[in-house]
Amino acid sequence: PSWSSTVRFEMPTLGNIAASIHLANGRVQMHIRTTSETAAARLRANGNTLASALDGAGSPLDLLTVNIHEST
Repeated sequence: PSWSSTVRFEMPTLGNIAASIHLANGRVQMHIRTTSETAAARLRANGNTLASALDGAGSPLDLLTVNIHEST
């Protein structure tokens, strides 16, 4: 079984963020889009923290991408 979803956030310090999340065979793939390089850099810098948390929850992170788009 697999599951996919896209969520959108408006964060005070990161701005607009959209995350597409796919879970299959207990493993996670996440594609994040943001509108600023600053937000993208922060998200990339904390990717290991996210990976560690997901691993601890039993759903290892297989893929994390962070891209900049004009709109999310």
